Amino acid sequence: MSVSRRLALLATAGGIAALAGACSSKGAIDAGPAGEVVATRADLDTPLVTKTANGTDIVIVATSDGPRAFSAVCPHAGCVVRPKDDVLDCPCHGSWFDPATGAVARGPARENLTEIPVTTAGDDIVLQ
Repeated sequence: MSVSRRLALLATAGGIAALAGACSSKGAIDAGPAGEVVATRADLDTPLVTKTANGTDIVIVATSDGPRAFSAVCPHAGCVVRPKDDVLDCPCHGSWFDPATGAVARGPARENLTEIPVTTAGDDIVLQ
């Protein structure tokens, strides 16, 4: 059976579009079970990049409104960000993110880091 060139191109374009949609979706992240302790307040002198028990890379920061957590995975290149000076830096393509908000500070990333809900229990920072 022969596949026409047009059919092959359409199938390829559809596959690429589906992959692009999957890579850019900004749904909720299952970082782990509610109540999991991911850090303590003492850990947050600087932004803390860590893994949850289920292996999700997260970054936790102290803000004036309390601790916040974000996916530590750059939405552009999929690399784990790291604290650098006053930003979260993606080592793959140089995107920068605001540690307090997860917002893109410099591209090529176009999407912010996804927030992961956390709360405090005494000195512990726990997943919600």
